[in-house]
Amino acid sequence: MARAFSSDQMGIIRGSAAALTLAAIVLTAGYVWLPPGLLRLNPEMGLGERVAFTLKADILMFLWLAGCVGAVSRGRFYSPADIRGSAFGQPSPAIAVRPAVLQNSLEQTVLAFGAHLVDFRREVTRGFH
Repeated sequence: MARAFSSDQMGIIRGSAAALTLAAIVLTAGYVWLPPGLLRLNPEMGLGERVAFTLKADILMFLWLAGCVGAVSRGRFYSPADIRGSAFGQPSPAIAVRPAVLQNSLEQTVLAFGAHLVDFRREVTRGFH
């Protein structure tokens, strides 16, 4: 039996659809219009060069993730209720947002890096067009 979504759920669905549409437009435009030479890409790049490029492209993602880890650590350091770490209980309201942002960022980093490696593998096997 179909169930109606709440207004909060509908807001999430609309926001997710808008974000997905915008991301698809931007990524498609970049793929179509950015010349490979601008990013120093060429079909003669060896496997090692392509892996290095992929890792360099993802460094900002990992820096953001490291910043999130640092924010949680600093929050725990200054919160007596949280100083012992997550193994000893749920985060207090003083730092509750920080672990949530870290968790979300970790999930997105893992998915994005995996997608970049899949795309990288596709490019290696077929070559640049």
